[in-house]
Amino acid sequence: QAQVCLTFSKIPFQRILKHLAHQLKSDLRFEKESYLVIQYYVEMFLLDLLAHARIAMIHDRRVTLQPRDIYTTRRLLN
Repeated sequence: QAQVCLTFSKIPFQRILKHLAHQLKSDLRFEKESYLVIQYYVEMFLLDLLAHARIAMIHDRRVTLQPRDIYTTRRLLN
């Protein structure tokens, strides 16, 4: 099995995922490996989103990322 380097801590991410899953359906369960897979893809999505938002920020000649950069990026990517 390959070792995956994750950005977020595993335990807090699992707590958030359990909380969100419980809001959707109270009897959902996850295997241990599924937490890691979900976390990996969530992190990849967020890193990609932030990379594109950074391009929007640079295009606007700013050095601070703002929520409007993320909103614009989400609209463009969808």
